[in-house]
Amino acid sequence: MDEFNDGFLRFSKGERVAIISLAAAIVILIVLSIWKPFHQETRPYGFHALDSLIAARQNAIDAQTEKPTSEVVADEPHLTPFPFNPNGLPEEEWRKMGLTDRQIRTIKNYEAKGGKFYSKNDVKKMYSISDEEFAELEPFIVIPPMNRSIYDHSNRQYDDKGNGEKESKPTETKVIAMVEINAADSALFGQLPKVSPYLAARIVTYRNKLGGFLNLEQLLEVKGMDSMHYQAVLPYLQFQSVETKKVDINRDDFKTLVNHPYLDYDLVKAIFKHRDTKGMIKNWAQLQTVTKNAGELNPMLESYLKF
Repeated sequence: MDEFNDGFLRFSKGERVAIISLAAAIVILIVLSIWKPFHQETRPYGFHALDSLIAARQNAIDAQTEKPTSEVVADEPHLTPFPFNPNGLPEEEWRKMGLTDRQIRTIKNYEAKGGKFYSKNDVKKMYSISDEEFAELEPFIVIPPMNRSIYDHSNRQYDDKGNGEKESKPTETKVIAMVEINAADSALFGQLPKVSPYLAARIVTYRNKLGGFLNLEQLLEVKGMDSMHYQAVLPYLQFQSVETKKVDINRDDFKTLVNHPYLDYDLVKAIFKHRDTKGMIKNWAQLQTVTKNAGELNPMLESYLKF
């Protein structure tokens, strides 16, 4: 023991302080490692922490109860449809079925621009109506067969309870009689689609100048009769071959010849020059030679000339 004390005492004062400080630090660390977990487990919560726990618990309860509630609401239909034709359906009837004012405005804007519902799918295409709402409406949509070109929904009506469509008069369609182009007057031509009274008068005037039509395509030569108008009237036209009124190439005066649609001033001038200097023109081939420097002859002109 005396030897140990003698060895320990041999450390310098600074070494002894360092050893004692290290030992004290080790003891402190051991005590803290034991005391801290016990202190955390037994430390009481403050009122603020308690409020947070209660709020978190309530949020969890609300989240669990909201989900089934929303599912029940989604399953319940929110529209009250009845059999209806969407074409021209009054705003009040749409509103009775549960549609919002915004949805109704969208539908009415579509109709105002000329839109019509020809099938249930046309209703489905309305972006303001959701797929779920369309599923509720679809069984009640009733759209009678109709002709897209003549349908008029203005005569569709519904009873006061909105239970269905009242019996209404069928849409009246205009019956267009067939027109024989070499016999019809301007009044008959005026009944054709896209033919105004002015165009009808020009058709008759042109026919008289020609001496009669040789085919239907000659209508395209009338001023104002373009391909669109021609295609519109073609289903209602008839052509019967008639004897055309001819002009006498050797005896008619200058005014009569130049008034024909297939002759112009230069051609008639060449014809009269030949008549005055060389005499009569005997046939179509000679006429082509006489007028070759004055312009090209319409091949159909031959049918309107008398030599």
